[in-house]
Amino acid sequence: MDNYKLVYDVSQELPPLWFPAGGLIFVAAGIGLWRTRKSRPDVRQTIAAIVIFPFSVLWTLGSLFLVVGSHCSAQQALANGTVRVVEGPVEQFALSPKVETFSVSGVVFRYSDGTVGPGFHRTGGPVHPGLFVRVHYMGQLDPEILKLEIRDSGR
Repeated sequence: MDNYKLVYDVSQELPPLWFPAGGLIFVAAGIGLWRTRKSRPDVRQTIAAIVIFPFSVLWTLGSLFLVVGSHCSAQQALANGTVRVVEGPVEQFALSPKVETFSVSGVVFRYSDGTVGPGFHRTGGPVHPGLFVRVHYMGQLDPEILKLEIRDSGR
């Protein structure tokens, strides 16, 4: 039986909350515009506050629900065993600016550091050509790596 070292597991990670948190800057800007409109009456500032604040609140909440929801779905799929598993040597490894791609037994994986969705997205990480891996993933067109294991070379 092969021994594997766990490199990544989506169930041990928090969702990327930095993405929806970015909207809080615009929420604060909308609040600031609304509060300062009384000291400097300006129709454009009032309109900007009326537009920026609700839009930024909706964007922040919407992105929060999407990010957390997709992350929870990925964790649940891994826990339920409804993911696909492929194992074999890393083939067709390519590193272009900020994007890594590789295939295992014909399944192509593509990821980058700035991706907001769930899954493994660390470029420059442990994956390299010829490395024997086991990948638990979901999706067919653009598979997300939910769990990545490397076969222990000490066998």
